[in-house]
Amino acid sequence: MLLNAGNIPRATTGMVTLLLFALVTFLYGVHLDRRFLGVGIFLGLATWS
Repeated sequence: MLLNAGNIPRATTGMVTLLLFALVTFLYGVHLDRRFLGVGIFLGLATWS
């Protein structure tokens, strides 16, 4: 949606999507199932490289 609207360049769309997925996974781990905390942290750290 943001890519089609022209708000985010094509090169950063994947990184933003991965960061949002990492945040959702981390928050799922905080509130429901602690096993997903590590996955969320790993995905968040993967966006920094």
